[in-house]
Amino acid sequence: MKTWTRSLIYLISFSVCFFGEVVINLACGPEPDPYDYYVSFFHNDLSQSNGFRPFTFTNYSFLYSDEEPVNEQDINAAEWAAYLGHNTTTAHVKQAMYKLNGKTDTLLNNGFLISGSRLPDSLRGNSFLKNLPTNKSAYKYYGFTKRIEPLVNYATDYWDPKPIDTPALKRSAGEALSLAATTGDKFTRLRYYYQAQRLLHYSAQYKQAAKVYDKHIAGEVSGSRIKAWALALRAGEERRIGDTVKAAYLFSKVFALYPERRVQAYRNYRAIDVPKAAILTIAKTNEEKATIYAIESFGNPKPDVEAIKNIYDIQPTSPLITTLITREMNKQEEYYLSRVLNDPQTPIMNSFYGIDWAGSEKNATAQVNQLDNLCNRIASEHKNPDHAIGYLASAYLAWMQKNTSKGLDEISLLNNVKLTEKLDGQKQIIKLLLASQGMQAKNKMDEAVLLPSLKWLDSKVKAETRDFYKKHSGANYYYYGETDERRFAVTARNFYHSVLAPMYLKQKDTAMAALAMVTGDIPGNKPDLSYETIDFLQNFIHSKAFVKLIQWRTKAPTMPYLKFMSQKIAAAKPAWLYELLGTAYLREHQYEKAISAYSHTTKAAINQGDEASNPFISQLADYPKIYQDGSRRSYNKLEFAKAMAKLQRQIAQKPTAAVYFKYATGLYNTAMHGNSWDLISYNWTANDFGRNKYYYDVDYIRSANAEVYYLKARALSKDPEFKARCTFMAAKCRQKQIRIPNYRDSDYETADLNYSRLVRQNAYFKQLGDGYKGTAFFKRAVNECSYLQDFLKGRIKRSKR
Repeated sequence: MKTWTRSLIYLISFSVCFFGEVVINLACGPEPDPYDYYVSFFHNDLSQSNGFRPFTFTNYSFLYSDEEPVNEQDINAAEWAAYLGHNTTTAHVKQAMYKLNGKTDTLLNNGFLISGSRLPDSLRGNSFLKNLPTNKSAYKYYGFTKRIEPLVNYATDYWDPKPIDTPALKRSAGEALSLAATTGDKFTRLRYYYQAQRLLHYSAQYKQAAKVYDKHIAGEVSGSRIKAWALALRAGEERRIGDTVKAAYLFSKVFALYPERRVQAYRNYRAIDVPKAAILTIAKTNEEKATIYAIESFGNPKPDVEAIKNIYDIQPTSPLITTLITREMNKQEEYYLSRVLNDPQTPIMNSFYGIDWAGSEKNATAQVNQLDNLCNRIASEHKNPDHAIGYLASAYLAWMQKNTSKGLDEISLLNNVKLTEKLDGQKQIIKLLLASQGMQAKNKMDEAVLLPSLKWLDSKVKAETRDFYKKHSGANYYYYGETDERRFAVTARNFYHSVLAPMYLKQKDTAMAALAMVTGDIPGNKPDLSYETIDFLQNFIHSKAFVKLIQWRTKAPTMPYLKFMSQKIAAAKPAWLYELLGTAYLREHQYEKAISAYSHTTKAAINQGDEASNPFISQLADYPKIYQDGSRRSYNKLEFAKAMAKLQRQIAQKPTAAVYFKYATGLYNTAMHGNSWDLISYNWTANDFGRNKYYYDVDYIRSANAEVYYLKARALSKDPEFKARCTFMAAKCRQKQIRIPNYRDSDYETADLNYSRLVRQNAYFKQLGDGYKGTAFFKRAVNECSYLQDFLKGRIKRSKR
């Protein structure tokens, strides 16, 4: 699993420099977004039925959503509205039954339902309550449910827990049975029996509750969903009585037939945890068996093609097949695709989280092929209403395996086939992926071919964004957990970041890669930049690429593709781009150009953070850092550029040892071990030690250029003390070029021992001992540098042998 260390200070300061009101959205803490943690292009909503959304794939949550696919309150309210008639509205039923505050509910219970007094003012226009007294059976039943509801839905207090009022529950159950037996109204009679079962259930009288269901509810001919809710109770009663296999079977029936209790049924089924084979033996139909296979597969985070095959063999028309294929495709994206795309050699960091491969790469490939074969079968046999998803899945799997020609063949089978809007959208995405993959194989961009597809994708993102803001006024489009409402935006981001930008990098076109990164970031009501894009711009881009970006930002390109790609960078504040350009020039030691770049930015952008420092302070030990000397002089980026440019001019005209030394010290202190690292780097972490990742690490990590100039200073000096200092500083630079092992390394202990040996065998230590042993500086260095001490001790030991 990848985690990225982030610096709050640099992110806040960076956000000020970007768009006028930029907001940089980052996940809080190290945990992943359970809905968006792997590279995905295969949408998870392709089924014509949305009744199985909670079972969409995610490895970081028990369910994709805890919300039932259908609202039970809506169903009950609709039944009551139809039963009462007289223009009773569902909304008014729902208000009276579920939405009253405590005060209004009390007034209704103590007044209208008991004494028949007038309705509270806030409810006088409620059609349900106005019509209720005209139906005596309904009026009586509603009053009964209001009285018993506190017995089954009561507030709990962990500090003052109250026992369940079992006697009251039993009495109320008896009353419900009596009322059911005496009413002549079929609608309320079924509900009384349900209440009786429910009250007995909550009083732990499970056998009696089961008898009520079996005798009075199971055989009742009714289309009311009360029967569904009673069946869910009956399943729980079997579990409590001890027949867990039958309980699981009954929960599977609730799962299949009643979406308003589907999540509840699934949770109970999984909690019972009985063998699948035992449940299948009592299933009566192929449809029931298919549901059991599906529930089992929904709980399996690993590839599970066998479940789809089992369902297709016995019920090929099942709507579950599309949902399960989508789940398996998303699994392969996590297990297989994310690792194919996340090439460690590609200098684009992403914060996608992943888990280990399900076995070896060979096994992973076998799983992909197994899924591909089944999808081809489903597509070719045309038995399932969504059989076209088979061709889409096969084409996508071919793309995943870099078999472009096969993918194109599969997708061509859908030519002139009328697809649903969602399936057609998926088809266009796969065609874009295959087209780009063909270009990648030839290492030749055909941007004119890409442009229509990119414009289509952009139109989908914009439409999606508009719909989001209509639904969520004032919300942030990048909001954690809203992935379902920004599927095309996620697709666009993944394409630009994980496909298009790497293609440009392969061609060494970092300017276009930067445009792709910026273009791909999730759109919102503010132009947000992701951490990946910020990291890429701040760490991988050289000055030449920034010059291009500024040109494209200043004057819109005329070429259609480039004009399209430059839209988002055109909204950037110039000061932000010039600050990035200036910092790139600092890293490249082009200080005169840095001065020019910083003249276009703001003072806030080029100032250091909390530790204003003097980069020309030379200290023997790196820690503790000395940020100021007696002069109290500190340097921002522009001032540093001016100072280094002056030193460069002096070196070109008439170099001296002091000039070389000061120049070397300026370079040394902009390294991570120096006191002014933030002049060339936007963040600092302890994990930076030993890395070889960014082009400026030659200075920031290894101080290789500083070493060269310390040696130049030594060569021009005749002062032994000064020469000793130059030699020691060169030794410090050489030490930084020895990679510090990371504790995550598999051979960490061996590498650590090797590092310890190498730092004590620094070649400059020998030069210090041989040439400057008599200097005061040497004596001071020996006292303060343990590595030098160890070197000398080892030398003495070797000389005595």
